[in-house]
Amino acid sequence: MHLGRPSRVTKSDVKRVLRAPKEVRTQSIPAQLAIHNIDISERQMVRKIKEYSYGGYIHKAAYYKDELSPQNEVDRVKYGQMHSGKSIDDFWKWIVFTDEFHYNPTALPDPIILREAGTRYDDDNIVARPPRKTSFVLHGAGWVNWHQKSERLIFWKDDKVEKTTKAQTNKLKRLLKEQLPPRPKKPRQSKYETTEDYQPRLEQYTKDIEQWQLRYPPPTIQQPRGNSMTQLYYTEHILPDYITAIEQLQARFHHDFYLEEDGDSSHETRTQGPATQARERRGIKTHWHPAYSPDLAPIEAAWNILKQRLRQIPGVNTMSYEEVIELAQSIWQSIKMEEIRKRIADMPRRCELLVKSGGKRIKGQDW
Repeated sequence: MHLGRPSRVTKSDVKRVLRAPKEVRTQSIPAQLAIHNIDISERQMVRKIKEYSYGGYIHKAAYYKDELSPQNEVDRVKYGQMHSGKSIDDFWKWIVFTDEFHYNPTALPDPIILREAGTRYDDDNIVARPPRKTSFVLHGAGWVNWHQKSERLIFWKDDKVEKTTKAQTNKLKRLLKEQLPPRPKKPRQSKYETTEDYQPRLEQYTKDIEQWQLRYPPPTIQQPRGNSMTQLYYTEHILPDYITAIEQLQARFHHDFYLEEDGDSSHETRTQGPATQARERRGIKTHWHPAYSPDLAPIEAAWNILKQRLRQIPGVNTMSYEEVIELAQSIWQSIKMEEIRKRIADMPRRCELLVKSGGKRIKGQDW
C-alpha cells in the first residue's frame, strides 16, 4: 500500500532519461528535464534516478581523444595478429615500454555524464574530451617493464610550448628561422657535368639537408600538448636512459630486451639519423608500435596512475614548477610493480580484442 500522492516520474521516464543520446546526458539535470518535458525539480529527479536504476547519477565520463584513420585501424589489427597468443613469459616481460608525458596542473576536470554506475566505458557513455587550457605544463619521460621501472623520471622545461594565437605562432616561426642556418640548396646539374661528377654533390646535399632537418623542432611545438623536442635533444638527453636500462636488464636476466617507442618524430623510428645510429651502435632491438595507440602501451597506464594521484593532491595547481617535479618523482616511486604488471598482463587480451574489433580503441577500468 502506497501512501501520499503517486510520483509524477515513472520507471519508464527514468529509463528514457538514461538512454538519451550522450549529447543530452552531458548537460545539466535542469536542461535534461526541459528536453524530456518532465515537470519536477532537480532534487526529485535525482532521487528517482537513484531509486529506479543501478547507481544512476552524474558520473565522470570516459573520453576519446581522436578518431582512428582506416590505415591506423589496419595497422592495429596487424599488431594484434602479430602478438595474439603470446604470453607474458614468452614475450611481454621482455619489452621495455618508453614514452614521454605532459601534465597541466590547471587542466580542466574530466567531463561528466548522466549514467548508471559501472557503465563508464560503455560506448554510449564515452564523449569527446573538451579542449584544455595550457599555462604551466610539466614534461617528463620514463620507462616500465615487467621486472622494474625507471628509478626516477626525466623532466625538461619547454617555455615555448603554449597555446598561442596566430600572431604568436607566426612570431615563433620567425624566431626559429632566425636561429637556424639557411636551408641547404639542392645543386643543379650542369649540362657539361657528367652524372658521375654530379652524384657526389647530390649525396653531400642529402647529408646536409638531413642534418638541417634534425635541428628543426617537429610541428607539435605549436600544440598545447607541448612536446618540442628535436631528434638531437631526444638522442642526447632521453634515449641514453632507455638504452642503459635495456643493457642492465639484459645483463641481469641474460635475455634480449626490446625497446618500444611511439611514433613521435623526435624518436626517429622511421628515418635514419642520430637516434637510429645510437640504437644500432649499442645493439638495441626495437618493438614496433602502431601510431596513435596509447591503449597498446602500458607506460600510458603508468602515466594515468601518476596523473590521477597528482590531481588528488590539494593545492597542486598552485605549486611551483620545482614543487610539482618533486611531488611527481615521489608519486612515481610510490607506484608498485604489482600495479605495472597488472597493466602489462592485459596486453594479450588487448591484442585479441584488436583482431575481433577491427582495430577499434580499447578502454578499460585500469587504462
